[in-house]
Amino acid sequence: MIRILIADDDASIRRGMEHLISRLGIECECHEAEDGLQALHRLHERLFDLALVDVRMPVMDGLRLLEAVKPAFPLTTFVLISAYDEFQYVQKALRTGAADYLLKPVSEEELSDVLQRLTPIGDAGHNKETKSSDKAFDLKGIRPDIKESLRLLLTQDMEDPYLSGCLPEHWRRMGWTVMVYDARCGGESSMLALEEAKRAANSADVGHNVWWGGATGMALMSEAAATAAEGALRACIADKDLSWSVGFSFLYSGLTGLPAAHDSAIRAMRKRILDGPGIYKAEAQSRALSCLAEEGEELAKVLLAVLKQGKAPEEHELGTVLHKLKDFSKGDSERYLALVDRMLLSVAAEIVRNQERLEELFLDRSLEQLRECSSMREVITRICQLLHEMVKSNDANGTDYYDRLVKNAQTYMMQHLAEDLSLEEIAGVVHLSAGHFSRLFRKQTGVNFVAYLNDIRLSEGRRLLLTGHYKVYEAAERVGYGNWKHFSRLFRQKYGQSPNEFLGKG
Repeated sequence: MIRILIADDDASIRRGMEHLISRLGIECECHEAEDGLQALHRLHERLFDLALVDVRMPVMDGLRLLEAVKPAFPLTTFVLISAYDEFQYVQKALRTGAADYLLKPVSEEELSDVLQRLTPIGDAGHNKETKSSDKAFDLKGIRPDIKESLRLLLTQDMEDPYLSGCLPEHWRRMGWTVMVYDARCGGESSMLALEEAKRAANSADVGHNVWWGGATGMALMSEAAATAAEGALRACIADKDLSWSVGFSFLYSGLTGLPAAHDSAIRAMRKRILDGPGIYKAEAQSRALSCLAEEGEELAKVLLAVLKQGKAPEEHELGTVLHKLKDFSKGDSERYLALVDRMLLSVAAEIVRNQERLEELFLDRSLEQLRECSSMREVITRICQLLHEMVKSNDANGTDYYDRLVKNAQTYMMQHLAEDLSLEEIAGVVHLSAGHFSRLFRKQTGVNFVAYLNDIRLSEGRRLLLTGHYKVYEAAERVGYGNWKHFSRLFRQKYGQSPNEFLGKG
């Protein structure tokens, strides 16, 4: 069965198109949208084989819709429909990724031709069963090295070329949802709820859901698995009265959209800052954030008046300011955080003046931590701490601070090479957020964290092999590679020969 979206502001045309499709005898599932924004929501709710989109619609027209969603849905075929035979429309439609352009009224013959040429009728579309008997999986689930590569793709948009040859081919043709969660409240009951969600996802679609973390974490799931997991979580949270925070992303097709999916899940969960714990689903952003500068800067003046006295504001003073920000935000957590960003930027620029390094240190570290807050109270407490640090460090010389942080991180990595090191762990060692540490590390060393870690592991592995006391698999284990074949592959990439060839045994 194939899945079709019909987007047109004229209900009679939507019904007529659906009637024509049914007359063709094609087994399909049709969904409707009456404007471009509604179509955008439909596309993010489920994966479609074909989208028939009217060019001229209210709120968001067909061309703007196509420009907005085509990169995230490479597996959906878009056909634009118009009553106007205007060359510039046809040209722009094809340039933005439309597979065809039809004129109204669409005939049964034209529609049949589109369905035969542009949809997977022969293999039953996205509901076709696929077997996951691929090398990425064994009886215990997805391989640890593949799982880590997927995590890096989601959280840092870092795709390992090795990943493409290890994942099941049909994963690139599927729709995926990312879920992020914070289940730290509730103890054993929370862990039981998490296990129930995992069982529900597996029952709905075994082999198409991957989980990371414990009390906090994320999951990558197919459409069916995500629906089942959400239902199980809602039931468990209601039954056990748990204060969970969960964010579900839009539905994205293929693997290229996974970083964007992760971001949309994070944005969804940030709604807890204003509305408290709960299960939140990503929504299309409806307002621009570029208008926030004046509002944030005006509120910054309130804080600066206190800070110029040589002290940081107390929590009650800051609370008054942040509640004004909440009023400005109109219930939109992204707008609220953008206001906080603007306010702190203005404050920091005044306090640290030309000390660019200190400004970057405080802002990059703190703003990412603010996004992890679960309530207004946490936001207020964190900003108070930040402003106290700014005042305290106003006259400090931060020239060597970054160098010291990175060197501490490098020392820790060398001392723990045999362990399963992650960016988050090392960032925690030097008391930075993962995002800020990643940018800082690249800036100071010229390479990203993963590349540096692989480099020192391979260098140490080569040194161990030279001693003559270690076999290849033993050296691999001592530098953190549980899979010696993976170690050998990376070794060859770096040194131009395998470990055995390096030892003269090849």
